[in-house]
Amino acid sequence: MPMSRDRELARAIAREHTEVHRRVDEVQREVERLGAESGPAHTPGGLHTLLASLAEHLQQHFELEERGGFLGGHGAQHTGTQRVVDDLVAQHRDFESRIATLLDGAERADTSQTSLSDAFVEGLQQFITDLLAHEHRENELIQELIGRDVGTGD
Repeated sequence: MPMSRDRELARAIAREHTEVHRRVDEVQREVERLGAESGPAHTPGGLHTLLASLAEHLQQHFELEERGGFLGGHGAQHTGTQRVVDDLVAQHRDFESRIATLLDGAERADTSQTSLSDAFVEGLQQFITDLLAHEHRENELIQELIGRDVGTGD
């Protein structure tokens, strides 16, 4: 991949990571709002809507990284990074599964007008922690690959 394309792709993925962070912040604010309400924390659809938006964005984001980005084969050109790339791609499938489970839980709470369980909130918080760590690792990989390209004169 030519260096200018690498840099453009790195910028696009960085913008995507910023958008993921923005959407995660919205979800976290909604969970805090629900928890601050008097009585049980209900989800009148707001949390489900935000999670659905995040899930849709993550699907597109993962596709960009896998098909058009560093996880779509470019990283594999460098010795020692294939395992990291494979792990990151596998994590995409895990995140898709986990957010689907969270969506189901939020929908059930919304439909039945029951409170969000502590287990749901803990699961959501762990999902967010894991997702942000994943995004951070991707950023590190991108910087590593660009650094290698610069060093080799590509």
